[in-house]
Amino acid sequence: MRLRWGAICAAAFVALTVPAVAAAQPAQQGPQAEMNAEAALEGWQQTAVRQDSVFTVGEGVATRKTAAGSELVFRGVGQVPADLADKGWNHVGDPDSAQGYLFDAYEQSGRSTKLFRATDPAGATADFVYTLEPGARFNNSWVAVTPDGQWMLNGEWDRMSRFLIFPTPLLNTAAAQPGPITRSGYLNLDKPVQNVQGCTFFDATTLLCTSDVPNGGGTTPTLLEVSWSGVLDGKDKSAMVRSVGTLPQLSVCHGTFESEGLDYDPASGNLTVVVNKPIPCKMQSSVYTFTRKNS
Repeated sequence: MRLRWGAICAAAFVALTVPAVAAAQPAQQGPQAEMNAEAALEGWQQTAVRQDSVFTVGEGVATRKTAAGSELVFRGVGQVPADLADKGWNHVGDPDSAQGYLFDAYEQSGRSTKLFRATDPAGATADFVYTLEPGARFNNSWVAVTPDGQWMLNGEWDRMSRFLIFPTPLLNTAAAQPGPITRSGYLNLDKPVQNVQGCTFFDATTLLCTSDVPNGGGTTPTLLEVSWSGVLDGKDKSAMVRSVGTLPQLSVCHGTFESEGLDYDPASGNLTVVVNKPIPCKMQSSVYTFTRKNS
C-alpha cells in the first residue's frame, strides 16, 4: 500500500466525523449503491468476499501450510514488528509462504537497503538484507517463492520492466544463513508493468500479480499473468505479461481503489485477493476469493 500514514489518518478522521458521506450515497442510488464495478476476470469466478480492517489485511496475504492443514496469514498497514520499527523499517509488503516458512518484505523510504525476514515453522526469525544495486529501488512491495521453494521473486514499484530473483532465505543453500543476500538474476518482462502490489505462483512457470494500472485520473486494480518457459533456476529469464482483467471495485465510497497482495493455494484452488477501498472508506479492505471457471 503506497498511501502513507498522513492520508490514512485523514481518512480515519473523515470516516469518524462525516459518517453521512457514506450513508447518503445508498439513499440516492438504491440497493445497488455498493456496486461500482464487478470483477471482469478471464477464467476466474468470485466465490466469496468479506470485509476487514486495513490494519489487519490491507497489505497482503499468504497461505501457510501447518501440521493441521493450512491457514491464511495476512499483513496489514503498519504491521511492522517492534524490533524492525526501532531500526527504521516502516512498511511491509505482500508476503509468501513455502514449506511452512513465512517470508516478509520490509522497506524504508530512501534507504539504500531493503530487508527480507524469514520465519520458520517454530516461529524463529532470520533477517536478510539486500543492498541496492544501480537501478534498484528501495520499494519492497512483495515476495513470491517458487513451488520448489528454491527461488524468491521480488518486486519494486511504479513502472518496471523486470522482477528480481533471489535464493530463498533458509531454503536455498546460497542463503542458508542470515545476513547479506545477493540477487541471482532478473525475470525480464516483455512489456512494462505499473504499480505491482503483489504476485503469487499459479504454477512453476506462471505468476499472477495485482497491478494498479493508471487510467487517466486514478488507477484500476488489475490482475496480470506473467508466464515463461522452463522452471526458474535463479538465472535471468524472459517472461510474457498479459492482463487477465479488472478486480472488483465495490464500495459505498467512490474514488480510486487500490489492489494489494494476493495468494493462490493449489491445494484448494482458491485465489485470495485484497482490494483497499477509496477514502473515506479507506479504513476497510475487501478480501475476495476466486476459483477457476469450469471450461
